[in-house]
Amino acid sequence: MPDAYASMLRYAVGNATPIRLLVREGQGKPRVVEVDSPYCVIGRARDCEVVLTDEKCAFRHGYLQVIGGRLAYIDLFSPTGTHWDGPPFRGWVNVAHRFRIGDTWIQVFDDGWTDDDLKAPTEFRPRHDSRPEYGVLPTVDLELLNSSARGAQWPINRIITLVGRDQRCRICCADEHISKVHCAFLLLPTGLWVIDLLGKTGVKVGGELVRSCLIAADVEIEIGPYKMRPTYRVAQQAVFAPQVGHVGDAEKAEFLTRHNRLFLAEAYLDTLILSPVGNLPHMSYKEIHTESSRISELQSNHGFSNFIVDYSHAPILSSMVFDAIIGFCRAATGKVAMCHLSEEIRESVRSMNLDRIWPCVESRAEAFSHVYAP
Repeated sequence: MPDAYASMLRYAVGNATPIRLLVREGQGKPRVVEVDSPYCVIGRARDCEVVLTDEKCAFRHGYLQVIGGRLAYIDLFSPTGTHWDGPPFRGWVNVAHRFRIGDTWIQVFDDGWTDDDLKAPTEFRPRHDSRPEYGVLPTVDLELLNSSARGAQWPINRIITLVGRDQRCRICCADEHISKVHCAFLLLPTGLWVIDLLGKTGVKVGGELVRSCLIAADVEIEIGPYKMRPTYRVAQQAVFAPQVGHVGDAEKAEFLTRHNRLFLAEAYLDTLILSPVGNLPHMSYKEIHTESSRISELQSNHGFSNFIVDYSHAPILSSMVFDAIIGFCRAATGKVAMCHLSEEIRESVRSMNLDRIWPCVESRAEAFSHVYAP
């Protein structure tokens, strides 16, 4: 099934590089397989992005997922497993790794993929830790809407959460209509995504059969007979108009962000105004994370409940910076508005349905009108 949301997911993971693999089945000639998608399933099933004929390979054997400049590999609880050659495998693959599925050897064809000590996406716990490489992540719970367990909630506390019938899946659904490993939830700064790993009945979001999709707040997702919906905890906190005399700490805002180059900040009452700066020379993960932490500190501890993003100085932004801004918006406990969006920024916001959550207006005055409307 074609993936209508693949281009949007490329933007969300922050990397448009295709996945290129060198594949050698048995004694056959090596071939290069290029997947123009930020994920791929390897197996014998004809719908896999990388189709193998090796009978020792499961129908859906392994799953590759792009996250930033990294490529994660997950074995889908296959009977024969995945065997490694090269550096120790810690969840990420690069050109130095070779892995064997049955009698088939597979190797990443292109250099440039990072392999370091960053915890694998199936192990990293965003509710207990943070890393700039993963960005500022929303807090999401999944609520079950039907069956005898109606109302039960699963906290999403991994970057990648496998869903399926197998007990080793973090979300286990013991039902014959659900595959052993049916799909994966991918937690990104833009929100919670679902990736259909070619499960037998597919995945529906908002009634639409999808291969991948960003799941907006309160939109229904169907996996087999189960219906669920995500709750973005922070983004849905109650909002209040400012009380007389209730203001944020403007001096602290000025002090904390005095060295910021990317995220310029101003304060008005309990509203923090963020003016991101585009076209800056390359900024490292560490620099972006440092500036992001200062903004998050102001939101969390210094009385700024409302949040306005003024894009006047940023007609275009990198995906990493844009993801950080979305994280700030989700973290706001009051009202949020955006203004002075360029056509490119506006299209990005619209493609992720974020304009349904936060109003996008022409001027800062209109943004303030929204924030302080009764």
